[in-house]
Parts: sequence; C-alpha cells; structure tokens
Amino acid sequence: MKAHKLQSGVALIEFALSSIIFFMAFIGVIEFARVTLALNSASQATRAAARIASVCSMDHNVADIQNRVKSLIDASGLIDTKSNPSWLELTYLKSDGTSCTGPDNCVLVQAAIPNLTFKPLMIPGLNVQLTSKVSSVAMRESMNDQIGSDANSSCN
Repeated sequence: MKAHKLQSGVALIEFALSSIIFFMAFIGVIEFARVTLALNSASQATRAAARIASVCSMDHNVADIQNRVKSLIDASGLIDTKSNPSWLELTYLKSDGTSCTGPDNCVLVQAAIPNLTFKPLMIPGLNVQLTSKVSSVAMRESMNDQIGSDANSSCN
C-alpha cells in the first residue's frame, strides 16, 4: 500500500510533460505552415508584378504595380508591407542577365521582394525578418504601353 501511495501523481506529471512537448510541436507545425503561406503569397505577388511590368513600358510607375499586387501580399495577412513602403523592386535585364539601360536591349524583367517581415501568431508584437529574397523573372513582351496599334489597358 505504501508503494502505491508514492505513485499516485506520476501519471498526471507524465501527461503534463508529454502534452507540453506535443503542443510545442503542434504549434511549430502551424507556424511553419504560416511561413510557407507567406512565402507563397510573396512568390505570387512577384510573379504578378513581373508579368505586369513585362507588358508595360520601362518608365511605368513602380508604385502603381506595387498597388496592383499588394492584395496578393495582404491576402495572407502575415507580411508587413507598411514598414517598408518600397517593398517591391523591378529590375530590367538583358538576355545575359546583366542590367540594361534602354528599351532596345531589355528582354527580361525581374520583380523581387528583398526583405520580408513575417508576423508570428503566437508571440504578439514580435516581427521576424525572413532573409530569403523572393523574386520572379518574366520575358518582356513590349517595351511600350502599346501592343500593335491598341493601347495596353493593363498599364493605365
């Protein structure tokens, strides 16, 4: 009887310790899925920005393209774009991947988000800086806001 009395709370302590480990792993899986969603949203936004920039002229306003793809970033609700107003970078490239200066030799456009700020769920007020650069490249289709003789309405 005395040995039974010493073992009376062991099951409760084992359950408490194992449940802490389980819930930490569970929350870790959820946060990993949220980071993956944030990176996917950023990837889709850069793809759309590169696509828009590929059919518009090189002097088209970057802020306008940024506003058009901001809904893709905001859809996840996980990425902070307010702290960095110029979060989208557009780079026009030659066929060999080097920078170009004019519309005569530019055949690629790269849209990139160099630094993402991710807002974790479990620790309010903490923002985590994701160091990976998210970017997409698209082929230039037209160097002007016109394709053929019709004005390209997606650039206006």
